Amino acid sequence: MSETEQVFDKTDIGQFMGMMDVVDVVRRQDVAVKEQLSFDEQKKAVKEKLRKTYAEMGVEVSDSQLDRAIEDSYSRRWEFQPPKPGFQKVLANLYVDRGKITKRIIIPSAVAITVIAGIYGITTVGIRSHKKSIERGVENRVEEAYGARNSLENDLTNLLGAPQINELPENESNELKSNAVHGISKLKETDPFFTEFCPKGQADDAVTRENHKDVESKLNAVNNYIGEAKTGLHQGKTIIQRQGEFLSIKNSLENLLTEVKTVSPPAPLINMANASYTAGIESIKNRQIDSARNAQKDLSKILTDSKDFSYLREESVKLYLAASEIAKEQEAKESVESLKKRTDNFLEVADVNNLRNSVLSQEYRIEVMNKKGMLTALWRQSNDNPSRNKDDEDPRGKVFYLVAQAISPSGEAVPVKLKNIETGNYDTVKIWGERIPHEIYLRLKKDKMDNGLLDNSAGKFENRYYGEKKKGYINFSPIMKDNKGDYLERAGQITEEENNWRRR
Repeated sequence: MSETEQVFDKTDIGQFMGMMDVVDVVRRQDVAVKEQLSFDEQKKAVKEKLRKTYAEMGVEVSDSQLDRAIEDSYSRRWEFQPPKPGFQKVLANLYVDRGKITKRIIIPSAVAITVIAGIYGITTVGIRSHKKSIERGVENRVEEAYGARNSLENDLTNLLGAPQINELPENESNELKSNAVHGISKLKETDPFFTEFCPKGQADDAVTRENHKDVESKLNAVNNYIGEAKTGLHQGKTIIQRQGEFLSIKNSLENLLTEVKTVSPPAPLINMANASYTAGIESIKNRQIDSARNAQKDLSKILTDSKDFSYLREESVKLYLAASEIAKEQEAKESVESLKKRTDNFLEVADVNNLRNSVLSQEYRIEVMNKKGMLTALWRQSNDNPSRNKDDEDPRGKVFYLVAQAISPSGEAVPVKLKNIETGNYDTVKIWGERIPHEIYLRLKKDKMDNGLLDNSAGKFENRYYGEKKKGYINFSPIMKDNKGDYLERAGQITEEENNWRRR
C-alpha cells in the first residue's frame, strides 16, 4: 500500500466527500470568473461575425439591431431547461445529493455494520469466556475429588493398622475391618476416572471444552463412591473412639480403687468401692458405655467420701464437745446427746453424707419469701370468729401468716421439722407459714406493694428476716420486731397451703 493510500485509508469517508464538494465549488467559481472576463470580447466577436454575415447576404443591419439580438440570445442561454427522464437523470440526481446520501445512509450504515461486528465480536468472546469458566469449574471439582480420594485412602489404610484393633472384641474388630476394606474398594473403582481425566492430580489438559459435560456426569458417580468411603471411615473411627473411652474408664477405675485403699477408709467404704469397680469392669466387658461412666462417677464420689471420713470423724468429736459447752437450754443439751448417738451410727456405717449434714453444725436464717409468683403473706379464716368479708384490711375473723423458708449460709434451703397448728401433725418442710399480728401483715404488704420487693422501704423496721437458728441451739432467735420495736414471739406455724404457697 502506497503512502497516499495509507493516508486515504485513515481519512474518514465523510471528510473526504466534503473535500470533493469544496473542490467542485472552487472549480466552478474559477470557470465563472473566466467567462465573465471574456464576456464582452465574446459579444464583440459575435457582433462582427453577424455584421459580416449579413453583409455577404446583402442585408443591411444597424448596430442596435445586432446588440438586441445578441443580448436576447445570451439571456435565454441561462434559462432552466428540465432534464429529460432517463438513467442519466438518475445518475445526475445521485451525484447532486451525494453529500446527503453520504451523511444519512452511507456513514450510518458503515457505523451500524461496525457496531454489529463489534457486538458480534464481544458476544463471541463472552461466550467463549463463559464456556471456559464452566470448563475450569469442572476441572477444579475433579481435582478436589482427586485430593479427597487420596486423603480417604490414606485414612482408611491407617485405620486398618490402628493398634486398638487388637484390643477390640472380635465382632467390633470385624466390623471395623469390613468398613475400611469396603471404603478402599469403592475408592479403587474411581481409579479409571482419575487416570483419564486427572493424571497426577492435574485436570486442565484432560478436561476440555468438548468433554467437560461428560466428565461432570461421570464425576457425580465418583463422588458417590467417595461418600461411601467417607461413611465407612466415620464408622470405623467411632469404634476406635469408643474403645479409647472404654480403656480410659478402665484405667480410671483401677486408679480410683487404688487411691481409696490408700486412705484406709472404714470397711463399708472399701466394700462400696469394690462394688463400684466391679460394676464398671463388667459394664466395659458388656460394652455398656453409660453404665461404665456411672460406675466411674460412683467410685470417684466414694474416694472423696473416704478422704473426708477421717476429717469428719475428728470434727464430729470437736463439734460434740463444742455443742455441749454452748448448749444453754436443757432441750438443746438433750438434743446434743441424741444427735451424738446418731453421729456415732453414721460413723459406724460410714454414712458420710449425713455426717456432713449433721444438725450439730446446722445453722440457718428464717427469711420471708421474696420471690416472683410466690406469696409473701396470707390470711386464713378464723374458726372462732367467722369472717363476714374478704378485705384483708379488716382483721375480724382472720388469722395472718408470713411465708417463711430456712436458708443456710451457703444459700441453700434447709428442711425444718415443725408442728402444724391446724392439724397437730409434725411435718418436715422447706416452706411454711409463721403466724404474725395483723399490723405486721399490713407492714409487709405495704413494703411489697410499692415496688414489688421486700426491701424495708416501708419504714424503719426489718421486714426481710424473721429469725435465725444458731449453732448449738435448737430454738431460733427472733430478728423481726413489731411496730413498737419489740421482738416478735413465735405464735405457731402452718405447713400446708392450698395453692402451694403461690399467688392466686
